[in-house]
Amino acid sequence: MDLKGGYKLVLPPRWMPFAMSEEDFAQFQSEGLEQFPEMDEALVEFFAENAAAEHRLFAVDTDPDHVIAASPPIVFLGFQEDPSASGVPMDFFITVYAQTFDQLIPDLIVSDSGVKQSASGIDVGVVQIAFLMTNEIGVQQNIIQKHAFFTTEAGIAFLIMTFMDEIEEEMGPPFEALIESIEVNGQLIGLTG
Repeated sequence: MDLKGGYKLVLPPRWMPFAMSEEDFAQFQSEGLEQFPEMDEALVEFFAENAAAEHRLFAVDTDPDHVIAASPPIVFLGFQEDPSASGVPMDFFITVYAQTFDQLIPDLIVSDSGVKQSASGIDVGVVQIAFLMTNEIGVQQNIIQKHAFFTTEAGIAFLIMTFMDEIEEEMGPPFEALIESIEVNGQLIGLTG
């Protein structure tokens, strides 16, 4: 539950949340960004300065069948305080977000993007991306990320699930369950389609 952000969610079974200090998260983010040395230095500094402050939750899927090459699926939930964000149309936000990602990471594929309407009338933006990443032992891995965005009266929340492409089919239900568990200002998201 994020009282400051005005929302709450429930992790699917077998997902374990981790408490991380701002320093831990900044180090985690920095190490991840080292995978993409071609990224602009200003962007790296932006993430290092802002990501820890926006961090709300980090969780790992503990199902051993989902661990590929010692990499379990992870979920990151962040929140950017900005009351004016609720006035931005979600379809515009998602279009800009998808285009920005396309420019940041070489050979990234935006495989899906759009806005889903929740049962309670809340717009949820969804973007799925795929890209190659070289792990710490030099092996290239196909990575998929599912992103979801929604606004509250206090700002915009973003949920990112990252996993290997070998388990893409298995990760759909937990991602949908996460989204459907979200309550914004007391209203359950409950996607309709």
